[in-house]
Amino acid sequence: MKTYHQQKIIFFSLKNNFASAFIYGNKAILVTDLNERSPEFMFSVQPALQLHKVDDLIIKPANSNYKTSNFIMQDDQIQFYDYKILILSKKFNHKIFQGYPQFSAILIHDDPIIDLENIKTSFNADILLADATNKAYNLKKYSIAAKKSAYILKILRKNPAYLIDLNK
Repeated sequence: MKTYHQQKIIFFSLKNNFASAFIYGNKAILVTDLNERSPEFMFSVQPALQLHKVDDLIIKPANSNYKTSNFIMQDDQIQFYDYKILILSKKFNHKIFQGYPQFSAILIHDDPIIDLENIKTSFNADILLADATNKAYNLKKYSIAAKKSAYILKILRKNPAYLIDLNK
């Protein structure tokens, strides 16, 4: 596998945690609530990073701000090259959104109280992702609401990791 041109995002499927790798060449920024010594990191995340030949890893928590030439994480948003992600968390409980900003994906994180119909009319996004920090009953609720609103929803618990290859 040639690594020097790769630009990929991996949303990991974890049991109760969150991890996303933003890979460029042999480098990666891992946004996660895991630490490097946790079994989930060693079992799920580390093998994927090795497979993609990542040898330079930066780990950041989801609620931090961080910026490089091709990655910006700030104010519950991540931009990796042209791929834009909005992270909907409890901070957005009962909020009404205005405008119609464009995102590549919306990540539902940590059980926010949200109305997917409001999301549909407030944001333009290609896909919804729900990570494993959400409770099972909320994941089911999001799944039902996504079907009603014609959103594509990927649940990142007990499913394969979700890979986005920005080179394709």
